[in-house]
Amino acid sequence: ISSAVKFQTRTPREVYSPAMFSARFDSPHAMAESYGLHREALEPTETEWGELFAYCRKVGVTAFSTPFDSRSADQLRDLDVPAFKIASGDITNTPLIAQVAGYGKPVILSTGGSTLEDVNRAWLTARGYTEEIALMQCSCIYPSPANILNLRVIEHYREYFPDTVIGLSCHHPDWIPGIAAYTLGARLFEFHYTNDREWKGTDNAFSLTPSMLGDFRRALDTP
Repeated sequence: ISSAVKFQTRTPREVYSPAMFSARFDSPHAMAESYGLHREALEPTETEWGELFAYCRKVGVTAFSTPFDSRSADQLRDLDVPAFKIASGDITNTPLIAQVAGYGKPVILSTGGSTLEDVNRAWLTARGYTEEIALMQCSCIYPSPANILNLRVIEHYREYFPDTVIGLSCHHPDWIPGIAAYTLGARLFEFHYTNDREWKGTDNAFSLTPSMLGDFRRALDTP
């Protein structure tokens, strides 16, 4: 079993419309008054991204990211990340998928909210540039209740894409669904991570802690 950490990289002024960027953001998790400025406050600078990936390489941590726009994709390419992930919301963003796949690195496609036609189009787009593709079953609810995880989609993906690694991108607050996904054939797993579920942030309350991730790895290692 090998582990990696995945970040998210976005240029907020490219990702969001002017209206959404300037929209008032009243969440208790807000870092600024408008949503766009909130997102910019959360985003590392280009220098900070470089320092982060350099540190990961120094300490032996495999690290990559999800680009949400063309500029971010190029930035990650220039930082020589070992892989790219496409978020569920960009599964129909064929130009971005083609751009990322064209770098010649492994591509992970998350498929929340997708039709099989969407998934096949994205897969074919990526396959035009690389054979190193993974498809992730995902339910786009944060957190995701167990009854909407649709884990048996994993079986269908294995049937439709027999030469492709299938995985689970999970927003459930426990690691148990990962074990069920493994029995169905998933071999790549993504969970949200936090050091402390009490920290400020919209995802911390359902993210897995270090001890929980350790339990998941040990469960996969158990015969």
